[in-house]
Amino acid sequence: MEFPNDPPHNKETLPLRDGFIAPMCLCGTPCRLVKSLVLGDDYGKRLWMCKNYQYDPSQRLYSSDRRPRSPPPLCEFIEYVDTEQTLEDIAHVYRVAQRARRHWLDMEAEERREEERRKRRQEEEERRCKYEAERKQREEAKLGMAM
Repeated sequence: MEFPNDPPHNKETLPLRDGFIAPMCLCGTPCRLVKSLVLGDDYGKRLWMCKNYQYDPSQRLYSSDRRPRSPPPLCEFIEYVDTEQTLEDIAHVYRVAQRARRHWLDMEAEERREEERRKRRQEEEERRCKYEAERKQREEAKLGMAM
């Protein structure tokens, strides 16, 4: 079950250093420091996010028993701490994208192979049926001549 102050699934809450005070949001709530886990240009960037940030209203408004809950006050305050991605984060996003691309190409190749196998089985079945029909005709012709 999600609680109003849970961070989004694509963000990781980071601890604050001792003596560091989180800035206040425009709605008056202290912000939390999070790290983006969204693959792309934001991956690895740290940002301040309001604890009341509304990130998935369709799931937020309903509990597991599907009764509507009252939503927390909505806020959309986000302020990036990091303006650039680190080289490690860029490399990680690239590796994940390459792995996904290879996986996609492998799936497409497997689908093509499966389609070829299906066509080959169908052609073999058609040849077998044709052969059986011809054999049956030859046998009937032999029986007709014998009588």
